[in-house]
Amino acid sequence: MTTLITILGLACFAHLLVDFLQELDIQFFQQKPFNCELCMGFWLSIGILCGMHGWIGVPMAAITGVLADVIYRWKGRL
Repeated sequence: MTTLITILGLACFAHLLVDFLQELDIQFFQQKPFNCELCMGFWLSIGILCGMHGWIGVPMAAITGVLADVIYRWKGRL
């Protein structure tokens, strides 16, 4: 259960971070991974999850990236 909450929290944090960086309107942040929820979710969580779970953290980071993108698309429908 803790792992699920960690993945969900990192995905939400990645989405919020991308929104914040896009609002800054700095040219450096207008390129990947800073303008893509999937990329930011993956790169933000890979170090944390690999540190916590070892090599299984890589697919968990991929799940986090996809979940961050799903949150972005779901929020766009509201």
